[in-house]
Amino acid sequence: MKSTCSRRLTMLHGFTLIELLVVISIIALLIGLLLPALSRARDSAHKIACLNNVRSLTLGHLQYATDNHGVLGSTESPYSWVGYRNPRNNYGDEPPFTGTIWPYLSNAEYAFECPLEQREANLQFDYTMATAARGAKLEIAWPFFYRSEPERNTASLLVPTRMPIMVEEDAIWYNNGITDGAWGNNDQISDRHHGDGNIGFIDGSAESFTSPKGESPEKQEGEDFTAWDFVFKAKGRIHMMGWYTKPNGWINDP
Repeated sequence: MKSTCSRRLTMLHGFTLIELLVVISIIALLIGLLLPALSRARDSAHKIACLNNVRSLTLGHLQYATDNHGVLGSTESPYSWVGYRNPRNNYGDEPPFTGTIWPYLSNAEYAFECPLEQREANLQFDYTMATAARGAKLEIAWPFFYRSEPERNTASLLVPTRMPIMVEEDAIWYNNGITDGAWGNNDQISDRHHGDGNIGFIDGSAESFTSPKGESPEKQEGEDFTAWDFVFKAKGRIHMMGWYTKPNGWINDP
């Protein structure tokens, strides 16, 4: 009698092979549905963290300018925003700790690194300052634009925007191994956030930006959006912001 009861309990509480396979299939299906959602959520969190970094750095620039006659810092010594070739402080620190905006950063430990980059490019920072913005006055009032189709050059549609200060630079063009903290000439914008990079503007805002790019990420192509594709109108002319050799503050009186 006892043996019969045991067999009945086994039949009631055990799983057949088919039932076990069904359960495994359901679990696998749920995992397949959840993983993409979790991946998207993680990517979204990384993008938001990166955007906050750019905003923090941009506000650091503005706070520094407020304390220095309303003029932004530079990409050059001794007023380099990131400390590039700046004199070392009393603690012997190196960039970015010697940068002009370092004292104004609340999350300084993480503000220079995009969570997705993982130091594959520049070993010190993933964000760079637009060289045209160095020495700019906060009250600058020129209308700023960007070219929607770089390959069309002057025939490209000019889209209204604001003056960029901070740019999440592309890891290949040319933030890989270059530590000047400057964004100009043929430098590009990152697309690591599903095609987007982040930009901080002179009004203190920061936004994601989808920059046009050619088919090959390993080549520079006419379709690639570069620093030359940010422009502004002043004194009846259109001026490009890509100039790396212009003197500090040239944008105030081009």
